[in-house]
Amino acid sequence: MIRSMTGYAGVHQDINSSHYHFEIKSLNHRGFDIHYHSSRSLSMLEVPVRELVQKRISRGRIEIFLKADTQRNGDMAVQANPDLALRYLDCITSLQQQLPDLGTVHLEFLLNLPGVFEIDEQVISADDAWETLHGVVETGLAGLMEMKIREGANLEKELLQGIEQVETLTREILGCREQVLNEYRQKISDRIKEWLDRVELDESRMIQELAFYADRSDIQEECVRLLSHVGQFHALLDENSADTENYAAVGRRMDFLCQEMFREANTAGAKSSSIEVVERVLHLKGLIDRLREQVQNVE
Repeated sequence: MIRSMTGYAGVHQDINSSHYHFEIKSLNHRGFDIHYHSSRSLSMLEVPVRELVQKRISRGRIEIFLKADTQRNGDMAVQANPDLALRYLDCITSLQQQLPDLGTVHLEFLLNLPGVFEIDEQVISADDAWETLHGVVETGLAGLMEMKIREGANLEKELLQGIEQVETLTREILGCREQVLNEYRQKISDRIKEWLDRVELDESRMIQELAFYADRSDIQEECVRLLSHVGQFHALLDENSADTENYAAVGRRMDFLCQEMFREANTAGAKSSSIEVVERVLHLKGLIDRLREQVQNVE
């Protein structure tokens, strides 16, 4: 079982006459990066929220939003700051004297300046806040994990289909090996016969060189390694059971295997001049490249 790196969940809940909103989303990322955004009154919960997320997720860019809608709280205290408003007014009056065309300043303008009105938010301890909101965060995180698992199941089907196509094509290329070697030997042998009519060659030396170049054109080693990587890819798809809580991130290892498979396919294509093999290798490289694009979304 694999999990997708992308997912989203949001929770809205009223607790003790206050409305709380928790939102979490996971995006593709090479490493693990958490970004916490909250109301000022909930900033102290960053550490426990991070710790909870780190127990469930091991890779991706995580965006967390935790906010309290204090406007719904009937006990919210709103205070005016007349001293600050007067200081604003003194500065504006000074500007009016220097700039006569500035115009008249209305009360609405002063009311919109920072600090003229202040909201006296209730200050609570981090332990009390976490006790209140722990369930909200757990619910949101559970929703995120459900989506990541669901998307991962769809992604696994595509990856399984892709790696099976890679295996089938690799075995087809390997099946062309004997024919390619025989064609190569015949080609070299015909060329040598042409040379024998013109110059005198050492037959034993000629046989050694023929064996050397025939060996260098053999694609068996690359195909065997490719099939080995295919087996390892299958093992990664099955590494995590469906009910495990300790998910082992496999995305990076899958990406590495895709790089290795592409390298082996590239080498096999470079070693062979057979049209049949070259066409299959080009198709194989395209399959591996698409496979690697899909792997970028695996946690």
